[in-house]
Amino acid sequence: MDKGQATLKGIEEFAPECAILKVYGSDTLITFVDEGSNSREEWDIRLRL
Repeated sequence: MDKGQATLKGIEEFAPECAILKVYGSDTLITFVDEGSNSREEWDIRLRL
């Protein structure tokens, strides 16, 4: 097996894990952004009272 074929085989083996981590990371980021914006809205409401 030459170097190019070995590289492609390595990429193929790790592609599913990369896809899973990409989705998990995106979902985590969205959750933090949503929670952060909700917290900011709550503080804005509290400060106006």
